[in-house]
Amino acid sequence: IESQGTLRVRMMPLPLVIPPELPPPNTFISLVSTLDPWEKDLFDCCKFLVPYHRVVQQLCTHNTLLVTDGAAANPCAAFGWLLSTLAGERMLEISGPAYGAYSNSYRSEGYGSLSSHRFVYWMTELVTGDIQPPTLYCDNESMVQASQAIPEAWKRTPNSTKASDYDVVAEIWATRDLIPINSQPVVLHVKGHQDKKIPYESLPLPAQLNVDADKLAGDYI
Repeated sequence: IESQGTLRVRMMPLPLVIPPELPPPNTFISLVSTLDPWEKDLFDCCKFLVPYHRVVQQLCTHNTLLVTDGAAANPCAAFGWLLSTLAGERMLEISGPAYGAYSNSYRSEGYGSLSSHRFVYWMTELVTGDIQPPTLYCDNESMVQASQAIPEAWKRTPNSTKASDYDVVAEIWATRDLIPINSQPVVLHVKGHQDKKIPYESLPLPAQLNVDADKLAGDYI
């Protein structure tokens, strides 16, 4: 438009393009890519050893084993865990980093417990109905006690948040609170590094899986 020697250009507004709404994730693998960065790292290395539908069927119809372990080699730390049938069929391997200012076994074990708890939580969200409560084995007795149940409110005082590893433990408690009571993992202790004195093939299944989880954590580091 010309007005008194001045040209003015009027642009017609571009049509608003609304991106198509993506369907919600319906598998664990598709879900991981949508998670926040802190949680995505809990499943950094995720390897299904059997078809995904078999994992879902096993979780919904049978009790399973989740066996975790952690490794700390200052300044790095990592965790690893496996999902197995009671007959010993390995179905899933997961490992990832254990962040923190000070690398230690307790914190890396906590990351393993948190990762496996988050897996159980998300699977209860993805499947219809409850999943069978898995048995979670950990070789750190202190972490076993911290992961077994949410402490009473009077034990979760402001001063308790000053503990260096409180953030990891608190996230485990928050996650257990999200999991339906009928699907919450039963957390038990397994003695670690039993393969140093007993051949791997002669160990009970939880101890074998603990050795495997320890290797996953070490390989991640």
